[in-house]
Amino acid sequence: MTDVDLAAELAQRNAELALIANENERLLAEVERQRQYFDSLVAFSPVGVIVMDNDERVTEWNPAAADLFGYSSEEALGRPIDDLVFGDASRDDGREVTREALAQGSAHRTAKRTRKDGTQVDVELLLVPLTADGSRAGFLGIYHDITELERAREHAETLLTMTQVRGKTLSLQATIESILDELLRVVPYDSCSIQVVQGTRLVIVGARGLEDLGGMLGQEFDLEDETNLNSQVVRSRRTQVFADVSTNPHFASERHGAGRIRGWICAPMIVGDRVVGVISVDKFEPDVYNEELAELTTAFASQAAIAIENARLLETERAAREQAETLRAAAHSLGSTLGVPQVTTLILSELRKVVPYQSASVQRIDGGELEIVGGHGYPDLEQMIGLRYRWGGPGDPARELVERHDTLIVPDVAARFSQFKDPFGEGMIKSWMAVPLLVGERLIGMLTCDSFEPDFYTVEHARTAEAFAAFAATAIDKARYLDELERAREEAEAATRAKSAFLATMSHEIRTPMNAVIGMTGLLLRTDLTPEQREFAEIVRSSGDALLRVIDDILDFSKIEAGRLELERAPFDLRECVEEALAIVAPRATENHVELGCLVDENVPAGVMGDVARLRQVLLNLLSNAVKFTQKGEVIVHVDAEPAGPGVHRLHFAVRDTGIGIPQDRMNRLFESFSQVDASTSRRYGGTGLGLAISKRIVELMDGTMWAESQEGEGSTFHFELTASEAAVPAQIDLDGGLPKLAAKRILVVDDNATNREIVSRQTRSWGMEPVAVALPSEALALIENGEHFDVAALDMLMPEMDGCELARRIRLQPNGQALPLVLLTSLAGLPQARSTEDFDVQLTKPVRASQLYNALLGVFADPEPNALPAAVDREAPETSSLRILLAEDNPVNQKVALRILEKLGYRADVASNGLEALEALERKPYDVVLMDVQMPEMDGLDASRRICARWPAESRPRIVAMTANAMIEDREACFAAGMDDYIAKPVSPEALAEALSRARA
Repeated sequence: MTDVDLAAELAQRNAELALIANENERLLAEVERQRQYFDSLVAFSPVGVIVMDNDERVTEWNPAAADLFGYSSEEALGRPIDDLVFGDASRDDGREVTREALAQGSAHRTAKRTRKDGTQVDVELLLVPLTADGSRAGFLGIYHDITELERAREHAETLLTMTQVRGKTLSLQATIESILDELLRVVPYDSCSIQVVQGTRLVIVGARGLEDLGGMLGQEFDLEDETNLNSQVVRSRRTQVFADVSTNPHFASERHGAGRIRGWICAPMIVGDRVVGVISVDKFEPDVYNEELAELTTAFASQAAIAIENARLLETERAAREQAETLRAAAHSLGSTLGVPQVTTLILSELRKVVPYQSASVQRIDGGELEIVGGHGYPDLEQMIGLRYRWGGPGDPARELVERHDTLIVPDVAARFSQFKDPFGEGMIKSWMAVPLLVGERLIGMLTCDSFEPDFYTVEHARTAEAFAAFAATAIDKARYLDELERAREEAEAATRAKSAFLATMSHEIRTPMNAVIGMTGLLLRTDLTPEQREFAEIVRSSGDALLRVIDDILDFSKIEAGRLELERAPFDLRECVEEALAIVAPRATENHVELGCLVDENVPAGVMGDVARLRQVLLNLLSNAVKFTQKGEVIVHVDAEPAGPGVHRLHFAVRDTGIGIPQDRMNRLFESFSQVDASTSRRYGGTGLGLAISKRIVELMDGTMWAESQEGEGSTFHFELTASEAAVPAQIDLDGGLPKLAAKRILVVDDNATNREIVSRQTRSWGMEPVAVALPSEALALIENGEHFDVAALDMLMPEMDGCELARRIRLQPNGQALPLVLLTSLAGLPQARSTEDFDVQLTKPVRASQLYNALLGVFADPEPNALPAAVDREAPETSSLRILLAEDNPVNQKVALRILEKLGYRADVASNGLEALEALERKPYDVVLMDVQMPEMDGLDASRRICARWPAESRPRIVAMTANAMIEDREACFAAGMDDYIAKPVSPEALAEALSRARA
């Protein structure tokens, strides 16, 4: 390339460079113009614009930002933004804004930030990350001052809240407190008050911040006072506002802050055309309040006025409702069964809720005197109660009330009535009100109220007190009547206790000789006697037993009358209880040739909870009556049950007889005490007339019922029902071991009594047997003669056509009856042994217990054991002589009776005549058993037992058995409480004594 070419190329390149330089210059000028344009936008922007580097240090800070936060541009540049807008506050919000901007490309929110002077400012902010060449270059922050908007929003919300407060059912005080809380959100203040119009006064009813001014709550201002600015607002009905009120004479006074209050707004609270009060707000610095805040306060006051007026109306309504409720509650409370002291206390307590008083009294009128029966608030109340004074004096304030039966209100009682005695000291009681206590037209006393303030009680107080007194008078009259009843009841109870004590004493005195009579008679009957002598002895013993039953009935009736008959609660076998009762009346039934039977349904529980002794007593009473009034036929006990809840049954007992029956016109006398159906002097059947009355009361104590059905000449049925819980009891019958032996066995039942056939058939069918029952012996023989197969036969003894023994003999003549096992069921306990064992495998005495029949049938089908020896008829008497017995008894005859019974039982005993001798005997030698009488001279049995328990440890002391004529249940409890181990009531039966000694041996 030549020089010319090079020069041309160079010129061309220079031209290009010039063009590029010109373009760059143009671009730079445009950039500068844009920068100046942006700077002018930022500088003149009404919002704060802040540019920051990647470390959020300020690089640009426009004038609006300086105005907003108070820092000049020079102060802000280079500093972290958080130092400028958060101050000492937590900076968590700033970090959260930065994270949001980086994550989402921008962050926009409203928040509070801090100015240089520490004040808070509400801002709307936008933070945007800045990028250059794809890399983050910093942040742009835009801040908009929204303080005024927030304040307007809060003001609107406050007014809305006040509207809501108007609709709430708050108390007046709660409404005022709510207004004061909301007011601070509308108008800034250092102190404020709510003042309401009461008559001609303006009263401060709520306030905040007045404590710094010495406290003004409750202060009143005269509405006619021209110098009082609050009163001026009420009269003018216009809001007043002062930027600085310190020079006003009203606020310069000590009563109104002595010049501390500078700014002041007072707005009237208007409802309709009435000014109900004012709202007053104060600032301790000037130039805060202006017309704008005054308008806001006025709007707020209009809502507050409605809220306060609503609360006032609700308070009035609530007070009226509470007063009515107090009167209603008082009426209800005073309707209870209280005595006079309790009623008067209740009256005065309830009265104070509706009528205020310093002290009050209830006074009862008694002829020409008044008696103070209750009081409250007096200094010497105990001395005043019971005080009586005459009301007829000319200067007596009560005289006018007694004569006119009208309420009396005295503004200054001491000034009007010279005789008035002031318990607080002369002239203390001023106002006095007395209200008559009227029952119908009858004056029974008066109710008085006292106040230390003159002219305190009003007509309204009087009306309320009169309404209250109407209830109080009835309650006092009722209480007085109840007190009289209570005194009568106590006298009756004392008489009942005296009667019970007398009966217990008489029982003891009768039982003591009866012990000798019955005991000796029992011993006599165990000796060889002629038939005539035996008859006489039996009469003596049966008469003694009858006398004891009379005594027991009278004692039970006495305990029931006194409310002292207590029931035990323990598990027992229900069938066994019924069968034991039947066994006791069986001898009498045999004498009357009456069949006894027991039907217990399968749904009846085996065991129940209750008092087995008292249930047996009820059954015995009913059975004894049934046997007594039945000359032929049968007496049957039927027990059934139905569920009454989980594990609970409603038991129904029915005792049915075929006796003489009861006339319908005498059924109402059945359960009356000492009453009999036949009360004539020629009556055939004896008795005290207590048995049925006692039985009915016992059943009622068990929460049951008893009733009777009867047809004269056909018989009677006595029913009773009671509820009992099921209980576990030992089984009388080993069903698991015996049922397989009885299953499918055919049994022939021969009895002319249909009920007995049904009883035996039910029992055997429940064990898996197949019963065939017939009424006549000829029917039984016909079945056997026709080849009917039976595994066993049960024959009644007394039947038409032939008796059981003859039927057995004829059965044995039949080819298929020679080996047939036979069971004899008889009411004749004295059947000759030889005759009964000739043709019968087993003999059972009616009424036959289920367990006896079950065991008898098992014995019939039992496999014979090889080389088995015949069972002995009587068990060998136990070795009893090893027991060392001490008898403590003071009565010589009873000593002999006890010693002879012990001798017959195979025991010997030493004798002590009282408790001291018993203790001395125990010191000399050890004993296994002490038979202890209770009533003895020198030392009784209870004291002796306590000393024995204290002297010897339980494992080495003798067993103490009470043997006493004290037969009441409390006597039994006293014996056990003294440390005795067992109890036998006199007259002592050999069986009871044998059982007690058997327990001692165990």
